[in-house]
Amino acid sequence: MISAADRRYALELIDEANAYGARLHMACRVLGITDRTYHRWKKMLNETGKLDDLRPCADRPTPANKLGDV
Repeated sequence: MISAADRRYALELIDEANAYGARLHMACRVLGITDRTYHRWKKMLNETGKLDDLRPCADRPTPANKLGDV
């Protein structure tokens, strides 16, 4: 997982490259992310003000086919 600080730094680098004329998808490619990931991170930053990875605290229901306790 990429830390929030690294995500924020990546967004800054991409924004700077884009301001100097680099195409967005090419700037993202240099850092090894897709432009879709860039847009998702940017949206999260604008909506919540944070770039934390929310997967560890996601609600995961128990699957219907879970094996019983032994």
